[in-house]
Amino acid sequence: MQGITEESDQQFWWYYKGTLAFFERDKKALKKYLENLEANHTSYYENNYKILKSLYENFDKGYLKASNWKKEES
Repeated sequence: MQGITEESDQQFWWYYKGTLAFFERDKKALKKYLENLEANHTSYYENNYKILKSLYENFDKGYLKASNWKKEES
């Protein structure tokens, strides 16, 4: 993450750490970053919030299926 620090773009890091938590199978950490992003995201990070939410709600699935929030909105 060259050039992006947690202080300069906190919302990006919540998304990054939440996604990493999904891959590490740490649902508690994923929920923490999802809640941070849910409470504080800008419209720019709306899709990142939706992805973390979908990952959390579909935690038992693989990444491709779990992150496919657009399919649910159709």
